[in-house]
Amino acid sequence: MDNPHQAELERQVIELKEWVAKQPNVAKDMDDKLLRRFLHSCYYDTQKAQKALEAFSTQRADAAELFGDRDPLGSRVKQAFKWITLAFIPISGNRRLWIFQVNDPGFQKFDHLEFNRLLLLAFDAWLLEETSLQEEDLTLFDAKDIGWKIFWRIHLSIQKKTINYQEEAMPIRIKQMHMINAPSFLDKLFSLLKPFMSKEMSEVIHFHAPKSDTLFEYFSKDDLPKEFGGNLASLETYNKEIIDLIHKHSDTLKNNDLWKTPKK
Repeated sequence: MDNPHQAELERQVIELKEWVAKQPNVAKDMDDKLLRRFLHSCYYDTQKAQKALEAFSTQRADAAELFGDRDPLGSRVKQAFKWITLAFIPISGNRRLWIFQVNDPGFQKFDHLEFNRLLLLAFDAWLLEETSLQEEDLTLFDAKDIGWKIFWRIHLSIQKKTINYQEEAMPIRIKQMHMINAPSFLDKLFSLLKPFMSKEMSEVIHFHAPKSDTLFEYFSKDDLPKEFGGNLASLETYNKEIIDLIHKHSDTLKNNDLWKTPKK
């Protein structure tokens, strides 16, 4: 079932709320807006939404390094934004494009944990704010400043947790994942990460070599920022929107128990 009648949707939300209240492993601080998003991401299959909600709660509780000790206005976040650019852009066809760009932090400054922490913090801010429900989500990672030395600073345990969370718990519908300006060594990194991915996820990843035009096989210029040859605003504009969003919801985001399995 997809896009049910409003009355049916509200019935499902009530049913889901009643289920959440009885589950010891599911967070109790989720509002109706978030429950609707889980239903939508699971194509209104209540059982799948329940499974995703439990994964959402337990994985957040089990990954303190990613979801704990978060200060949205602190120095760690400010430092990370010096070398990470983010953009969450609604595009044609009721889709959303999620862009992540690393801007040459240097070998010593690249912090793989902080990169993942910031992505998940920004996503939480988006969950707190956004009400629209996209039919498809597409991700784009710009590897323009990723050198081979950074390869050795990747923590596989952290990446495994992030991938599992993305696949099993994030209430979005990922249909395509694009890696642009991809250096050749990324194939080696992908081979390391592939065992952590489902077959479905690994099959939607597309690599685009530097200076290639293959990205336009998937996107029109009206769906891309100008940095990628598109007609949309600059990444800087969208990145500032995310920073402002994190600041707006900073009081909620600094709650280390946000959307986690209740402590016993």
